[in-house]
Amino acid sequence: MTPHAPIHCPSCGTPVGSAAGRCPQCGASLGALPSLPSVSPLAPSLRVKRSTRSAARQRNVLLIAGMVLGAGLIVAVLLVVRPGGAPAAASASAPAPPTASGPVKDVEVKHQASPTDSFPRAKARALTWHKDAALLSIHAQPVKKGFVDLTGDGFMEFVFGQPRGGQLPGEATQAKQFVVRMDASGTHTNERSAVGARVAGEPACTFFDAWTKAIASGVDKARLLDVEYTYSAALKRSIWTLTPQVPEDAAPPAKTRLDGFDCAIIVR
Repeated sequence: MTPHAPIHCPSCGTPVGSAAGRCPQCGASLGALPSLPSVSPLAPSLRVKRSTRSAARQRNVLLIAGMVLGAGLIVAVLLVVRPGGAPAAASASAPAPPTASGPVKDVEVKHQASPTDSFPRAKARALTWHKDAALLSIHAQPVKKGFVDLTGDGFMEFVFGQPRGGQLPGEATQAKQFVVRMDASGTHTNERSAVGARVAGEPACTFFDAWTKAIASGVDKARLLDVEYTYSAALKRSIWTLTPQVPEDAAPPAKTRLDGFDCAIIVR
């Protein structure tokens, strides 16, 4: 049964049992009392549902907060530095130690040496002699099939100087020179004095490219050659010069000259 709200006399406010008859207190008629709204039987269940939803929301909030707190604790544990140890994150990202290797050789294969391949090691030695050391010349012999044979009397010689101005080909240099010589016994360095040397600069045309171009122009690839790279004041450029080896009593051989920049054959 639907419960009703309490009924009062509209005149004096005294509680009465029903909306009919007269007020026992003041005698006023009760028939004109307005009908009072009844309380819905659903109200208690609505309050229960609201309470249930509120509790569920609180549980969800607590659950999420707990998950966040737990994740934070896990991260903190992983980042903790244990005594005698390193952080997990740091150890995971640390690079592997470099592998030990032997010293770099000036000449990898004695009977197949190349001035172009060995030049960086010669230049490194020259820079310890003077920070502005510039290449003046290269001399290599004997050359056969594109390589220098250092197993016998062969050698490669790199000469460096101190420029008076810049490092461009043709620049004048100080008299003191630094020589790096590679032969069958190893690598040797020494100082000497020479007047009038000019900066040749590092050749853009490599030793092997110059030899290949010379062979293509008609030089016998089976012949032993003397090869030199230097600055030519007459030609106003740095050049490679390839000269066939001949007996001392033979006529002077024809020389092949190539531009040290683009390997062009120089006919003059």
